[in-house]
Amino acid sequence: NLDDKNQIQESNKQLNAYNKEIDAQINKLKKDLAATNKAEAKKNITNEIKSLETTKKQNQQSIAANTKKLGELNSQP
Repeated sequence: NLDDKNQIQESNKQLNAYNKEIDAQINKLKKDLAATNKAEAKKNITNEIKSLETTKKQNQQSIAANTKKLGELNSQP
């Protein structure tokens, strides 16, 4: 179904864009982490980085599942 394919492709496009934003935020946080000497701030920043990395991993898994589904849809007559 063409609509399904288009929705999956759009979803992957959005997830990839979101992952780019996550990468940018992680890079910023890593700089902040290196710049601070306060233990509590380091802990909070580290936790935020871990959370973003988890979200990115979930997005990557969704992208992989969507890509597999697209392959299945494309192989149907």
